Amino acid sequence: MKSDSRVLDLCSGDGSIPYLFYTDICEKIDCVDKDSDANRYAKRRFKHPKLNFHQIDILKAALPTGNYTHIIWNAGLYYFKFEDARFVLKKLIEENGRPFLLIGHVPKGNGHVDHQFEFASEDELKDFLSDFFNHVSVTVVTETDGQKFYFQASGSSIVEYSSL
Repeated sequence: MKSDSRVLDLCSGDGSIPYLFYTDICEKIDCVDKDSDANRYAKRRFKHPKLNFHQIDILKAALPTGNYTHIIWNAGLYYFKFEDARFVLKKLIEENGRPFLLIGHVPKGNGHVDHQFEFASEDELKDFLSDFFNHVSVTVVTETDGQKFYFQASGSSIVEYSSL
């Protein structure tokens, strides 16, 4: 990311990650989560001129407009049904209006009770993202709490975009 990066953080929860890791780098950060308690906490705890919190159900409502250069979707991806996650990716591509880099990470599938679906392998995640993006990379990292898949994807295969 650079100083002119415009970031959309999906399922941002309490806002701590965007506040701690992106406010000193980016031009603007829009954080989206449908949880009203998380949004109230984030707005109260993490005030910053570059940071905006939005209570939005990304399946039902329009996303904030921002011509984002980066869209972050971490483990919140697993809290959607598989087809709903696909719907959101298509929506991001159609609504953003410019090329963007999708970045995030998810844990290797572990049967978590709240997850609607999971990826058991790096290849499953690559295949999922490759339906929407021409350039996909996944890095597997073993951490103390298990393996995580860190990913980035760009170059929509749905809408013709020039490269980033």
